[in-house]
Amino acid sequence: MKGDKMNTAQGELRIYPATQETPDGWTKMQPENGWLIVGHSETGHHHVLDPKKVDVFVSPPNSIGMSVLRVIVRDPTALTHLRADRPHAPVDLAPGAYDIIPDRQYDYLSEMVVRSQD
Repeated sequence: MKGDKMNTAQGELRIYPATQETPDGWTKMQPENGWLIVGHSETGHHHVLDPKKVDVFVSPPNSIGMSVLRVIVRDPTALTHLRADRPHAPVDLAPGAYDIIPDRQYDYLSEMVVRSQD
């Protein structure tokens, strides 16, 4: 799937074009096991980016505890789903800036808005 400066998605992650500037108060994400994990999966099938090609910054949590990720792509790369069987298609990202926002859903049992899980 192409993500050339247009709105796109991979699983529960929504990807939007953004500005190159990262707001004050955002923290730089550090790699885990060689990847920048932009979508944690409860089953270990994470959504990841190559830390050699991108920088990812995490916003402070908003009023419902959710954060936005600002991705600065230096070299063309793909958002990849680490799953051997039935993975989400890779999303090609051209150099530039993107915001990644996880889907949210309303949990009627807890009466809270929660992050969608993959």
